Amino acid sequence: MIFYGPLITQIYAEENTKRLKTKIFVNRQIQSEVLQVKICVLTESSGSALSAGKNYYVTYIYVTTKEKNRFMHIKIKHYLDDLKSQFDSIPAERKNILTKITAYISLKKEQGKPIHLVYICTHNSRRSHFGQVWAKAAADYYGIEDVKTFSGGTEATAFNRNAIAALFRAGFEIKQMSDSENPIYHVFHKEGEPSVCFSKVYDDSGNPQSEFAAIMTCSDAEENCPFIPGVELRIGTTYDDPKEFDHTDLQDSKYDERCKQIALETLYAFSLVR
Repeated sequence: MIFYGPLITQIYAEENTKRLKTKIFVNRQIQSEVLQVKICVLTESSGSALSAGKNYYVTYIYVTTKEKNRFMHIKIKHYLDDLKSQFDSIPAERKNILTKITAYISLKKEQGKPIHLVYICTHNSRRSHFGQVWAKAAADYYGIEDVKTFSGGTEATAFNRNAIAALFRAGFEIKQMSDSENPIYHVFHKEGEPSVCFSKVYDDSGNPQSEFAAIMTCSDAEENCPFIPGVELRIGTTYDDPKEFDHTDLQDSKYDERCKQIALETLYAFSLVR
C-alpha cells in the first residue's frame, strides 16, 4: 500500500555536504506502517533555497514491506530499465535456453517453494558471481519473492577484482568484509540484505544441497561436473571468459561487456516469470 500526502518536515543540512536529513512528523497510525520514505516534491512558498531549521511542505511516498523490495539503487534500476529494451538482441537459441530457467522459477513459485539458483563456473571468480548478483537484482526488479541466489566453482580461488570493478561501474555498492587471499564481499543493489560473494566450491556448506537449479556459466565447469548432487535443473548458459583480456587495453570494456550480457540474459529469464 502507498500513501500520498503533504506533511510538514524539518530539513537539516549536513555540514560540508549537499545531502539533507529529514525529521518526519507523522501520526502514530501511519508511522507504524512506514518503512522507507522517498521525497517526491519539496516546496516552500517563498521559493528560497533550502536551509537548516526551516519548515517545508513535502510530498512523500510511504513504502510498506512489499513495496520496499522494489526500490533499488537508482543506477542499477536505470541499467535494468535500459536492458529491457534490448531483449530483441538475444539470439533465439539463447532464449530457448533461458526460458528453461524461467520455467523452473515459475514452477517453484507456483508450488510456493523457495527458489534457489546456484551459478557455477570453474574458479567462482567472475562469471558465476555476475550471475549470482544479477539474478538477485532481477528478482527484486520484477518483484519475485523467495529467490535466493548463490555461486560456486569446481575449485576455490578469489572473487576477481576486475569483476568487482565491473559490478561497481554498473552501479552496485560493494563492501569488503574480510582481509585474506579470498576476501568476503557484500554486494548491494539496494538497501538491506546483500549478495555475499567469495570464491567457494559449488557444494560448499553455505550453498543449497538439494532442490536447486545449477546454472553453468562456463564450458569447463559444464564438462568437469558430470554429476551435481541434489540438483533439480542443470542448464548450461556458458559465456566467454573475460579473463582472456586481463592486463590489456580491452580489460575494462570486456569485463563490462560480459557483465552486461549476463545481466541482460538473466533479466530476460526473470521477465517471463508469471
